[in-house]
Amino acid sequence: MNTPFRRPSDHLDSDLVRQEIAHAFRDTAYPGDDAIVSIRDSDISKDEAYDLLHGKTWQETLAEMLPLDHRRLCAFEDSLYHITIQAFAYYLPAHLLRTLDLDSASLSLQDALLRRLSASSIYIPSEMPFVAERLTVEQIRAMLHYFEFVRSLDSEFDENYGGTIIFWTEQLNGRSGPDHNEGDQ
Repeated sequence: MNTPFRRPSDHLDSDLVRQEIAHAFRDTAYPGDDAIVSIRDSDISKDEAYDLLHGKTWQETLAEMLPLDHRRLCAFEDSLYHITIQAFAYYLPAHLLRTLDLDSASLSLQDALLRRLSASSIYIPSEMPFVAERLTVEQIRAMLHYFEFVRSLDSEFDENYGGTIIFWTEQLNGRSGPDHNEGDQ
């Protein structure tokens, strides 16, 4: 299988991964306030997710995540389960970048993010192909380098998320032609 991962001797550091993610997602368009949660109803969690994210760029959201505040990060973690596919794809770089910090507050957020990115998630099955449609080749490649970085630090990564790497590698390898974002077409 063709894999974008580098050999351990070519190990990526967090600064390189951070730069690659920020660059890959720099021009991602805000999905619009109506695309943050599917239906705003009496579901408090959906309302909280909407309030947390609406009107904010992914860069502003990342800035709000940076203080080491466990309660605030829990709110962002909870939002992962209530936002739409469009919002998830848009806010993905903020979550990826925040969890590169590897502090104790971000570990739970990282686990929730990796579960949501899992193609075989028991929480939200089969939505990853729809997320993949919204990402460019450059964005998928940056995400795979994020996986590589996390994998180098977590001996159980392959056991828990090996299928996720395979899915996203297949998405990358299945793209043809110039770098494009199918979600914008």
